[in-house]
Amino acid sequence: MKNVFSSILTMACLLLGAAAASAYDFQSGGIYYNINTSNGTVTVTNSGTSTQYTGDVTIPATVTHEGKTYNVTAIASYAFQNNVELSSITIGNKVRSIGYQAFKGCTMLTTVVIPNSTEELGEQAFYGCSNLRNITIGNSVKAIGNSAFENCTSLAKIVIPGSAETIGISAFDGCNHLTDLTIESGVVTIGSYAFAGCTTLPSVTLPNTVKNIYSYAFQNCTELETATLGNKVFSIGYQAFRGCTALRTVNIPNSTEELGEQAFYGCSNLR
Repeated sequence: MKNVFSSILTMACLLLGAAAASAYDFQSGGIYYNINTSNGTVTVTNSGTSTQYTGDVTIPATVTHEGKTYNVTAIASYAFQNNVELSSITIGNKVRSIGYQAFKGCTMLTTVVIPNSTEELGEQAFYGCSNLRNITIGNSVKAIGNSAFENCTSLAKIVIPGSAETIGISAFDGCNHLTDLTIESGVVTIGSYAFAGCTTLPSVTLPNTVKNIYSYAFQNCTELETATLGNKVFSIGYQAFRGCTALRTVNIPNSTEELGEQAFYGCSNLR
């Protein structure tokens, strides 16, 4: 029985080793890639072990391997996760998607530029990047993924392009140093908890394209003094502005048909 167990264990180790060995197709410039044979592009991935990137990293627009040049079109889920010494990332202008938790836990990451080529920004893509201060989001992103920037506690300024019709659940939840928020025309939906706990945000102006503000969207934004809502807002969700104790001014437009329970509960300075 012991020999059988030993054989099984050995086989498992061999399979794990094979999986690690095949986690990427090639490496170039210290970055690991998988080839997408269906369209002749490549995706940035990791080595399958504990790849550690340090300092400033540039993801190129193209990469050459064995005499063939590939467009770099995606960053895979977990590709840079928990690389705690990564300080900045420059993303090539052919990258279309950034995967789930791609940069989660990169606690020393300070600067990111998402190019205009990027359309998909995955859930938790930059979750917990606690030193992220400078982020530029290109004008092709279709949605800000759920928890994409949650707990980015050093983020002070963000411009959300109009191409992003949806700001996902908890997208900026807990960004407690955010003081400058611009939401451009084109955004339609503010997800639940999208800006909850942004305790230093002084004001918010929503463009006329916004139709839905979901539950808890701005809950406990304790320094929020003014909220200017666009003239197409249809619904304001449950506890959407609950606990905004500094809130003095808010306009509810004629377009609003649904005003959720406790939407402004505890807004003790609202006049």
